[in-house]
Amino acid sequence: MGCFYVCSGCGAVQIIASGSCTVTVTWTLDAKGVLTITGFGELVFQMTDAAAVRAAEPAPWAAYASQIKSVVVSEGITEIGEATFQDLPNLETVTVAGPVETVGASAFANCERLTIVTFQGSASVFEEKCFENVNATIVHPETEETWTEEVLENAGGDVELSTKDPEKPKALLGDVDGNGKLTYNDSLIILRASIKLHTLTEDQSAIADFYGNGKLDYNDALKVLRASIGLK
Repeated sequence: MGCFYVCSGCGAVQIIASGSCTVTVTWTLDAKGVLTITGFGELVFQMTDAAAVRAAEPAPWAAYASQIKSVVVSEGITEIGEATFQDLPNLETVTVAGPVETVGASAFANCERLTIVTFQGSASVFEEKCFENVNATIVHPETEETWTEEVLENAGGDVELSTKDPEKPKALLGDVDGNGKLTYNDSLIILRASIKLHTLTEDQSAIADFYGNGKLDYNDALKVLRASIGLK
């Protein structure tokens, strides 16, 4: 199978492999090591024993196991089956975009470099040893109360729950456009927000409040502008 490209924003991402998991679920692997699962329904190998799964029907991306650094399970997938992503030696992060009812036994077993697993929906049922030999943080929405310690009872490994990504860098105070530096644009956004010409998200509002007094005004915008040109 030859390589092809998909457009992502202003750059093309090389797809080095792709295929079908089931009739309704497909996968792609790009040159950056991102394995993306899309479609709807169950991502399940039709066997009950995890070891037998690998012996009789390896995952379709098994030949690329060492190249996979990140897994993205798109919204629409309702179940991650047994042993689906086990033994990926360089897997570091997993993102599950929608609610997944079940994460099957040994689903991520032996992914020893896996450190961050982000679930963007309600809590899943973790079947036996789905995170065996994994030391990771499971990040979940702060507003989703279904994520409790009881969820981890059968997970295996050394996993913990958190509402914050421990690897996500702390936001730069005043950097409301999120580009990692203070610029004139940040000060303009803050100024417009202070006179009700621009609406900030809750996180942006916290970042914009340079003086930490609970309100936005001209002084916050001026402070960011001065900081952007190296003035105190």
